[in-house]
Amino acid sequence: MQIIEILVIILAVGIVLGVLIKSILDVKNGKCSCGCSDCPHSSYCHKKKQKETDNK
Repeated sequence: MQIIEILVIILAVGIVLGVLIKSILDVKNGKCSCGCSDCPHSSYCHKKKQKETDNK
């Protein structure tokens, strides 16, 4: 393998890990991990937000 191929692989793995870590942190912080407009799980996010506002 040439150095450029190794760098491309490292960059690709870094991007995937970055997206994965951001998704995990968003879920832990109670944020929705999607745009919610076309997401099949958007109802879960909105119910969670509604429960939080009801408890205040």
